[in-house]
Amino acid sequence: MLLRKSIGFTGGGGTGIRSAFKRVAPDVIQKRLDNIGKGNYGDRDYFIKPGYKLYKIKMGDNIVRIAPQMDGRDFLRKASIYCSVGPDQGSYLVPGLMKLDIEDPIAELHLEAMEKLGYAHPLTKATAPSSRFICELFDMGKEKQSPDMLIADLPMGLGDSISILCRDPENGSPYDLSDIDDGRNVIFTKMEPGGTFKGRDGRTVKKVEYKGVVLGSVNKLTESQLKQVVPFSELFVLPDTDVLAKIAGWLRAKYEGAPAPHVSEEEKEDTAQDSEIAPDEETEQLPWSAQDEEPRRPTMKIKIKRRI
Repeated sequence: MLLRKSIGFTGGGGTGIRSAFKRVAPDVIQKRLDNIGKGNYGDRDYFIKPGYKLYKIKMGDNIVRIAPQMDGRDFLRKASIYCSVGPDQGSYLVPGLMKLDIEDPIAELHLEAMEKLGYAHPLTKATAPSSRFICELFDMGKEKQSPDMLIADLPMGLGDSISILCRDPENGSPYDLSDIDDGRNVIFTKMEPGGTFKGRDGRTVKKVEYKGVVLGSVNKLTESQLKQVVPFSELFVLPDTDVLAKIAGWLRAKYEGAPAPHVSEEEKEDTAQDSEIAPDEETEQLPWSAQDEEPRRPTMKIKIKRRI
């Protein structure tokens, strides 16, 4: 009754309550469509184009069929990105490391902070890029098998363990697990071993592990699945220099005056490998070989390309 009265409900003819409801603007609906499959990245800028569904790694067992790329190109693509940066926590490709002829104010700020403030300073950490593996896959989990091609944004440790599966354990010869006819499912388990760590922005986040990374059964891809595969070059959103400049300004204002924390010798190695922290603020720890079942942090160097 209070609601009806507050919006002028007349209880009879005329416009009445209907006048309080308006059509949703097309751009609002389009934004909702663009965010399908983006999960927590919803309203944030992301380096994968809108319209593609993203694969969310589930806690527990994951079974996926990695799709091949056309023309025999590698099915795993390493991407260097700025993860969850700026006031809107967007994620962007790093132009210099991705060999893009695009000005990068964040990279310039990072080099400046590294030189003047040191690698342990919050501004240096906040402007450091991360490395991820990108691939296209199909979710083959028993509870939810998806007919749609999904884009997976994998932590480096998990990507490396999947790469190990591409080597024959007996003779060391290469094996293409993405082959359209002879490729196999990949199985791995996501676990929370307990414990937390401090993220780049100071927030406390949980640690996770990926174990039991092994090959599953042969899974021949169908014509309908192959038609969904697109070149990696068509997936990425090219960063805009103006956007990167605004983020660099925001990061400078937030972190430049912060004191540099004391870092012990034991912590220095972890700091050097901080690029493996995932955009979803989890850290991954993986063995360098598959566990439990039979087979089947890099130093950052930024090159800034300038237009001449």
